[in-house]
Amino acid sequence: EALRRSFALAKKYKTINKGDYYEFGIYKGYALWYAQNTASTYGANAMRFYGFDSFAGLPEVSGVDVGGDFYTGQFACKKEDVTRNLKTHHAHMDRIFLIEGYFEHSLKENIIADYAMRKAAIILVDCDLYASTMEVLRFAKRLLMKHTLILFDDWNSHSGGKQSGEQSAFAQFCKDYPTFTFRKKFSYGWHGQVFQITSV
Repeated sequence: EALRRSFALAKKYKTINKGDYYEFGIYKGYALWYAQNTASTYGANAMRFYGFDSFAGLPEVSGVDVGGDFYTGQFACKKEDVTRNLKTHHAHMDRIFLIEGYFEHSLKENIIADYAMRKAAIILVDCDLYASTMEVLRFAKRLLMKHTLILFDDWNSHSGGKQSGEQSAFAQFCKDYPTFTFRKKFSYGWHGQVFQITSV
């Protein structure tokens, strides 16, 4: 439902045909497949889909996230298994790019040119931890445009606390990069929150 609503908004904002889809933390790949399938129903046939994951589970849990809901190695799924899942669901693999590695190693500025990445229409942040989310946001700032939508899938994890996880990372990012402004769009489930970029 959250992805479907987000793609409807991207169509409304006219970003759906000039931006791509980025997912950080893809686990078994089903959300990535669903995003592509949903995009096609809105006519976004040129959109490309980037999935970033270690495929070895979460990195070492440290800092403010210690003692929370997550543990090292959680959500591991081999890249070949993710690829098989996508193919089984008839995903268009020519428009899907799986980028492997822990974010601190894989999210380098050069990959934007290497993969000819466009600005982001929709970003799904599903990496659970403060450190991982900070890596994602610092990388993704180069891809943001007005009306980019960011879905934080674990916004209310860590018992909904603002001192750890995605909430804490987002607050720090807003402090570090005040030229970016955001508007809350909607919550989903018990855990997720969607923001719209209002200025870059």
